[in-house]
Amino acid sequence: MRRALIPLLVDAGLLAATTLVDGLATASTRLSAESEASEVAASEARELEQTLLLYLSAVDGLTAFIESQGRDWEAIDAGFDSFAASLADSSIAVKSVQIVVDSRIELVYPIEGNERAIGLELFANEARRRLLEQSVATGETTLEGPFDLVQGGRGLAIRRPIFDDAGMAWGFAAVIVDWDELIRSGTVGEASEGFDVVVWGADRVLIVGDHTLEQPVLRSVRSDRLPVPWSVAVAPSAGWPTSSEVSLLIWVLGAALSILGGLCVRSLLVRPEELQEERMRVVEELTSVERSHRTLFDATPVAIQREDHSRVAVRIAELRAAGVTDVRGYLLEHRDVLASILSEIVIRDFNPAALELSRRLGLSDQSRTLEDRLNQRSAESLLSSVMTVAEGRRVAQHTASDSDVDGRPIELVVRWHAAGSDSDPDYSNVYVALQDVTELTVARQRLEATLESQNRFIASISHELRTPLTAVLGFSHELRNESSFHGEAELDEFRELIEHHAIEMSHIIEDLLVWSRSDIGEVTINFEPFDIGRIVERTLRSLPGSPASLVDGYPRVDVVADPVRVRQILRNLVTNAFRYGGDDIFVQVIDADDNVRVEVHDSGPEIAPDKARSIFLPYQRLDGEQKTMPSSIGLGLAISRVLAELQDGSLTLERTETTNAFVLTLRKARRRGHLMLDVAEQPPVLQAS
Repeated sequence: MRRALIPLLVDAGLLAATTLVDGLATASTRLSAESEASEVAASEARELEQTLLLYLSAVDGLTAFIESQGRDWEAIDAGFDSFAASLADSSIAVKSVQIVVDSRIELVYPIEGNERAIGLELFANEARRRLLEQSVATGETTLEGPFDLVQGGRGLAIRRPIFDDAGMAWGFAAVIVDWDELIRSGTVGEASEGFDVVVWGADRVLIVGDHTLEQPVLRSVRSDRLPVPWSVAVAPSAGWPTSSEVSLLIWVLGAALSILGGLCVRSLLVRPEELQEERMRVVEELTSVERSHRTLFDATPVAIQREDHSRVAVRIAELRAAGVTDVRGYLLEHRDVLASILSEIVIRDFNPAALELSRRLGLSDQSRTLEDRLNQRSAESLLSSVMTVAEGRRVAQHTASDSDVDGRPIELVVRWHAAGSDSDPDYSNVYVALQDVTELTVARQRLEATLESQNRFIASISHELRTPLTAVLGFSHELRNESSFHGEAELDEFRELIEHHAIEMSHIIEDLLVWSRSDIGEVTINFEPFDIGRIVERTLRSLPGSPASLVDGYPRVDVVADPVRVRQILRNLVTNAFRYGGDDIFVQVIDADDNVRVEVHDSGPEIAPDKARSIFLPYQRLDGEQKTMPSSIGLGLAISRVLAELQDGSLTLERTETTNAFVLTLRKARRRGHLMLDVAEQPPVLQAS
């Protein structure tokens, strides 16, 4: 019996719900109609207020004109017609412009059609007398009407008292509005589509319109300067709605739901065991999917976190309500506000990879908000997550920079994905994947640097080999094809120049070979003891057009090094001094305890400290113009330092009072043959020629 009543109760409940929904829909329709009527009434009231203010301005202008004449009646009479004509022309529906002396109308414009108004005693009407006396007492403008005019028709009178210099009222300035013409112009009481409009005066006297309205919406006509006891009343032309447009649809759907609800309940009552089994099956499937999702989540090698950003949108809205327009700039400037917002981003879940990343970043296992991750390097990345919510986006990707516990930089790619849809993202359920791309970033930077270095290297080689090669080809052509046109001295000069440029190319190729072998660690160094002074002398003499020559008396000092590589270093240092240094170049060998210093001096300007640190890098050149010799590929000093270090020595730059000195330091040999070296021997000086 009880089971039989359940379907009936469900049907009754659905029908009651249908009745309630229909009632709410009807009420909503009525509210919508009232809102639209209210807008129409407000619009009509505003238009009527603006019209009255126009006439009020005309009365103010007439009053100002009269008072400016100072009760000079002849001046007032002489200028009245032209001034009144300008007022009548500037306003619609002006019946007449009047000047009242005491309580009698003395001047009227235009006279035609208003003859009967001249000389009219205003105080003869008791109600009007009380109105005008109150106006004199308060100094305010009065509104009278609409009423029947003595000259015919209906009018609206707007009057303002006129005072003399002593503050005594002696009359009124008045504008009479043709009420019938005002109605015909549509300014007052013009019906809106679908609505009836009337205007009520004091005590709800109908002054515009010809019928009554049922439960109209009222709006008072308001003016701060003119008391207007009028109201605009608006109601739908077809009457207020008593039902909704969708009432029929609601009842059809309600009946259908009632029928379906009854059937469903009956089905549940008949098959409870089957439905229970179906429910269990669905629960098992959902549990299996959740378990698979969890396994995948935990096994993913990329760090993944599930975060709740729901409070971020609220905080951003508060900032904008406070007048913040540039949210990003504000948060970068106010780090405390950014930290406060990050403290409300809660980490709901994370996989083992995310836990490992947190430990690398030096965060505790109990860290559950993003505030703990805010530092100088991570600020921009964390701000990007906040701005994703601020901009209403659902998906975002950006790079992030941070540091591990040892201070080493970590580069991350952050992929940010909120649940929900693009139009309605669910910021309470955000998945954030953080992929460590530090090694890839470093590899990419190295590759870019290598490619850039290779491009500069190829460009330098092309330029530096082309210059001497062009000279060799040119002079060879002269010797082979044009020798009969040159003397023997010129031909010898051509041969010397060919030899000079060939040696220059040989030196460039030798530098390239040494540099390429140094990159792979295959530069051969043959250590042997030799006299460094003689190596310096021979190297300087071997340079074409050498800028330095040996001064008599170089020391008998042996070093342990590779004489071939030492000559290469000396050649590069002297050539560099000749190209970029001053005109005064000399080489000095100094016996210093266990080492020997070979110093190449030039009188050029002092090299700036930042340049002094960089000139030993490949492809770096000193600023300034070269003097006479061809350019270089920018490897000379870099190669020389590498060769010096491979021979257990060093190559540095020092500054004396007048010169720059490139100092090659080599290890001194303890013996020369079976004899000890004389450490007291004075160092020689090689002076530039």
